[in-house]
Amino acid sequence: MLQIQWDPDVYYVQCPRCNGVSADRMPQPSAIDQLYRDYYVEGQVAQTFQAPLRLAKHILALTIGNQPADPLRILEIGGGDGTLVKEIAKLRRTSG
Repeated sequence: MLQIQWDPDVYYVQCPRCNGVSADRMPQPSAIDQLYRDYYVEGQVAQTFQAPLRLAKHILALTIGNQPADPLRILEIGGGDGTLVKEIAKLRRTSG
């Protein structure tokens, strides 16, 4: 298990179902600053996945299946520049 912070200890945990990774509790602001210190560079794309459109299609298929008329609410909790959520919203808008 990869440790993010010490005292209190915070670890990355992985969902056995979807393999998503998150922290087991909220790290302190100083630990978050260190995690993202080189991530947001002015003028550069801030993504951690190389094919956001492909991932957006996959997430949409898993979450709404054959229910395109149902309302879709998106909570963006990851780091990054919001590209994934924007792609999901665009796909939903064009398929509904």
